[in-house]
Amino acid sequence: MNIGEEQGRFRQRAHTRALLVKTASELIRNGEIPTVTAVAEAAQVSRRTAYRYFPSQEQLLAEAAIESARPLVSNTAFPEDLMARIRLLVATVQQFVYGNQGALRTIVRLTADHVPGDNVDGAEDFTPVRTNRAEWIRTALAPARKQLGGGLFERLVSALSLCVGIESVMVLTNLRGLSQKEATRVSAWAAETLVAGALEQAEQRLRSGGAKARSNHRSSNVS
Repeated sequence: MNIGEEQGRFRQRAHTRALLVKTASELIRNGEIPTVTAVAEAAQVSRRTAYRYFPSQEQLLAEAAIESARPLVSNTAFPEDLMARIRLLVATVQQFVYGNQGALRTIVRLTADHVPGDNVDGAEDFTPVRTNRAEWIRTALAPARKQLGGGLFERLVSALSLCVGIESVMVLTNLRGLSQKEATRVSAWAAETLVAGALEQAEQRLRSGGAKARSNHRSSNVS
């Protein structure tokens, strides 16, 4: 399979999952507690496909329960200052997490035993690839994209993914015993430290490149 075909399949899987979650959310808002079968029928998706994405009603309802809360982060108006954007990102995402801990912990519990890519008989991996968090982080980091460059920018997105979300809350509250307020402060500190380090790395790279260019220029003049 070439890269284009793989990306197309990824987009199709993401679209189907989003459709099922959206449909379940709509049914819940109408006062129903839908089964996976009911959601599949309403979304006009085969039951077999729906159960591949959501093996249990519990998992589907958990994801649907937090769907309506996503605009809390998606509609955030970020300031211009980069570090202020990072602090706001952490505060907003963690507020979202603390407000939806039950559903988010259920999702972690239901998917924790599955190793992505570890499928029997080459079956397709239907474990969800969560893109919302990464997109929120990219939005907050947008002013630094050009300075960091593509590779370092994406590495920083990955690193910041460790600082926000339900996993960071579980580590800081369950393992470290921190309060919600202190845990959010630690997450913000870690995020700002990572951003500052990445910016310094980008600056060092720029200085190194400038020094190399000057050295090459002097060598060409001598020759």
